[in-house]
Formats: sequence, structure tokens, C-alpha cells
Amino acid sequence: MTDSLCHVEHGVGLCRIDTHAYAWFPWTMMGIGLVALVLVLVVPNRTPGQRLSLSVVGAASIIFGLYTHSVMLT
Repeated sequence: MTDSLCHVEHGVGLCRIDTHAYAWFPWTMMGIGLVALVLVLVVPNRTPGQRLSLSVVGAASIIFGLYTHSVMLT
């Protein structure tokens, strides 16, 4: 592997994530989650099941965005 972000360790090719190229990803995930949570509150005529599933998707997206952001900082 010739890329400076990649190396071979114990016969396995390992590559670091270029955090500058993918810095948008955690913020996009958190934005999608925020939009989902706002839609739960703003859009009327949703069943409780729809509200619950949209809340779970929104919360999971925000948590995943925060996790990937913290991983990229290390």
C-alpha cells in the first residue's frame, strides 16, 4: 500500500480515516437526527408508533454523529 494513511500490520492492511475529508459526516448525521426530532414535534396527525420510531431514528442519528465525531478527534 503506497498511501501514507495506510500500512500493513501483521499481514493486514490498515488505513486511517482522513478526518479532513470526512469532517462533514458527523455533522450531517446529527443534522438528520435533529430534523427527525423536530418533525416529531411539528408535524401533526402522526400515530404514537410513528412518533416513537421517528424519535428513535432521530436520537440514534445524533448519538452516532456524536460518536463518530469523538472517534475522529482521537
